[in-house]
This record gives sequence, structure tokens and C-alpha cells, in this order.
Amino acid sequence: MNKKQTIILASTSALAAGVAHGDVIYSGLLNYEITGNSSFLLDLNGDSTIDATVRFDGLNSGNSSKPFIDARSGNPNAWVLGKANTGVPVLPFGTNISDAFATTQSTNKVGYLYEQYDNNTVVGDWPPAVNTDGYVAMEMYDGVNINYAWVHLIYKAANPTPSLVVADYSYETLPGVAIPAGSTNELGAPVIYFSPQSTNTGAGGSTHFSVTALGQTNLVYQWKAGAHNSGTYTNLPENAHFVGTTTPYLAINNATLADQLDYVAVVTNSLGATTSDPAYLTVVQVILGPLVPDQADLFQGGTAHFGVSVISGVATGYQWRRNGSNLSDGVKYSGTATANLTVNSLAAGDAGSYDVVVSTAVGQGFSTNAMLYVQATNGGAFETSVRAANPVAYYRLNELADPATYPPAFDFIAAANGVYGADVQNGFNAVAGPTPAEGFSGFTSTNVAANITLADTNAVVALKPWNLNTNTVTITAWINPSAQQVSGAGVVYTRSTNLMVCGLAYHGAANGNGDY
Repeated sequence: MNKKQTIILASTSALAAGVAHGDVIYSGLLNYEITGNSSFLLDLNGDSTIDATVRFDGLNSGNSSKPFIDARSGNPNAWVLGKANTGVPVLPFGTNISDAFATTQSTNKVGYLYEQYDNNTVVGDWPPAVNTDGYVAMEMYDGVNINYAWVHLIYKAANPTPSLVVADYSYETLPGVAIPAGSTNELGAPVIYFSPQSTNTGAGGSTHFSVTALGQTNLVYQWKAGAHNSGTYTNLPENAHFVGTTTPYLAINNATLADQLDYVAVVTNSLGATTSDPAYLTVVQVILGPLVPDQADLFQGGTAHFGVSVISGVATGYQWRRNGSNLSDGVKYSGTATANLTVNSLAAGDAGSYDVVVSTAVGQGFSTNAMLYVQATNGGAFETSVRAANPVAYYRLNELADPATYPPAFDFIAAANGVYGADVQNGFNAVAGPTPAEGFSGFTSTNVAANITLADTNAVVALKPWNLNTNTVTITAWINPSAQQVSGAGVVYTRSTNLMVCGLAYHGAANGNGDY
């Protein structure tokens, strides 16, 4: 399934030329947007009989953000092609929906949409979903004949209200004849649905371009390149450097500055040829991933670790810096000439901005900056006891930043930082934590806390996986219930896409004095 951070509805299957052979029934551009409890009724073959319904699965349940397709209450001859008793794969543009496709999967009348047929990632599921674009395969079976169809769906993961766009759909009228996802059976020269996109790569790295086209069978591809903005292109040779020059997918290996060109794909069939829009390749010294972590707030005496990854290009050397000054290995620092830096026995003077300069054969690349804050042990006796226990992580939740800006929730032991949800309340909202004035002598008088709200997915602190390699784990938390807590209210928890949950929960009921 194609995941997009930006959705352009103009790039939809009405632009495609199909390869089916019957009188395809095409809906035309619809771009019907479904939100909340609205729905869209599919009439695939135009006979005024509803074949299926596209909707979200409930407004007030844990599945309320999951798109759903339901053929149970429509035409009894309509089927959604999907996993048996689980869900419906959402397919990439051009997938051939045919007997071969149908026989590799069990038919199903209803189901959630799966991002890929090979896994169990549900579109719109928790944790945070992403914009998604793809096709659902359907068939009509009357006991004798099978006709195939596709439905083009675009999921917009807006927060808090996602939506689902039914872009268009198409139905092949000839029984048993395949229909490619996106095909509208418009005959002629090939139509390019997705042109290659400009990109960049590091010197010595590899990259690729791709083109998606539909048209009559036996499409022929030829990749060409030319000087930027020249409009003149020559065929690329097939060799170890350029691979796939006569396919929809071009790979460029061991990139050099000479590869900074415009690239186009020419797609030809018996009815003509079509040239894609050009895509420009930028070759840079090296492309680096962000520093990990990008921020760390750690106790004095602890150890800080920073790392950088080379996404593209070949690194020949590393130089770590603090506040712009080079670092060297010794008692304080190790790994200053590698991809991973360690800062030992943290002191107040170690705070600052860290980055790394990466050398390549054609120049240098500069990482992003990572901030290191060093905290004195001033959280009271409780904090001292926590440190003595050598925990995997310790979240004080004493940040004063506005949760609406999604600030980090610092881990003061190993920088396994979390992120505040926008609806959390914390020190910014003057949420008090346990203090000596309330009888908790182990804390400071200015201690603050985080306040979360039940059943609000934006009122949690999201953490990265701890990746614990143990059969047992101890979780300790200070809890101040503001009212009776429902059974199973999560304090620290994790759950999977099949709703398996584990962690620390709290349930409190009022006693005779009205206390919790």
C-alpha cells in the first residue's frame, strides 16, 4: 500500500488507461469524503442494487478510526476479496484483479482494511495512523460467472477526526476477465499515473526512480537522462551502474556527481508513446539520519549516548563536537571518531549542543544538533532511592513545557524519552505532584506531575519500546486518583494491534469516608 504524507486527489485513476477488454463501468471522479457515522453505498455494476457499504466501524468504540467495507447487507452476489475472517488487503495501483488473485485469497464479505496483505497492520489502527492510498478488490459472483471490480480509497489520518475518501471505482462487465486496479479501459497510448519523483542520495550511495503506467498490454519502458532543464535526453545503458533501464524501476548504484541529471521514462505500446515528467537527482556528500536521541536530560554521574546513522553515501570519518568544538577520546569521551559517542560521568559542564561532522570522498556532511541537559540530584529521597535501584528508565514527568507542543517527557536514566500528548496536563498547567506539605517528605516542595484522561488517546505520554529482555519487570508509579477509577485504567501499558494489553493498571473505589 502506498503511504503518503500529502494526498493529491487530482492524481487518481480517472487519468489511467485500462487493459481490460469489456465495457468497463466506471464511476468517474467521486472524491466522496466519509467522516463520523456517514457512509458510501457502492453500486459497482450500475444496476441500482447496493453491493457494499464503505464506512468507519462505530463512533464510540476503540475501532472508531478504522475504515471498514461491508458487503453483508448488499447484493448477495457481491464479495470483497480479502483474508479469510480477518480483513481486506489494500492493493497498489496496477494490481491485476483476476482468477489468479482471487484463488490466492479467501473471499470475505466484510472486514477492516489492511495496509499490506503480508502483515496485520490495520489502516487507522492505534498507534498513530498515517495517510494511506490504495485499492480494494471486489467480485460479483452469481453462481456461474465472476466479474471483477476495484474501489479506490484514500484514508486521511487527521487528528482527532480521520476521514476516508472514496475516490472512484470501476467494474469489468465481461465474466472472468481481469481488471487492473486503477483501470478505466480508456484505449490509446500509455497513460502515466505516477511520474518519477526528484530525490537525493549521498555520493557512493544507491537510489532509484519508478514510473507507474497503464495501457494496452506489452508496455515497453526506456529510461533516459539529460542535463537539468535541458529537455534533451539520451537512453541509459544497462550495466552495474544503471539497473532496470527497460523496466518501470530504475536503480542507480555508486552515485557520483556526474549522475546529477534529469531522468525520464518513456513508455510505449502499439498505439503510441508517453514520456514521464522529469525527475532530478541531487548527489550530496552524505545523507545522515537525525541524532539519537535528539535531546537528553540526565542526572549528574550518569552516562549519555548519542548516535548517528548514514542513510546514504559512504562515510570515511567522523568527528563529534560539543558547542562547535571537537572532542577527543579520553576518560570523559569515547567514540569521538565513530558513529556513536559516549559521555561518561556526567557533570554540569557537559551540558550543551552535540553534533557530528561526517567526512566522505567528496566533502563533509553535518548532522543535526542534539541537546544534552545535566540535572543535579535534587528530587529528594525518593529520587535518590530510584537511582540506587539502577532502573531501566525513570520518568519524573516534571516538565513545564506546554503539552500542546508535543514536548518530550524525559527519561533521566537512559534518554528513552517519551512524548506528551496534546491533551495531557502537566507542570505547564500547574498540576501538582506529591510534596512534603502533603506528607510526602521524599519529594521537593515544587514537585509537579502529569494528569491524563481516560479514553482520550491524546491524553497519554507515548513511549518508545523499552525492548526488555526479561521474564519479569517491576513498574513503580505515584498515583493520585481525582475520582473513582474504572476497572483497568492504564497507568503504564502497552498494547498490540490485536488489542492484547499488558502493564500496570489502577482501580480505586470510594471508601466510607468518600476517599479513594
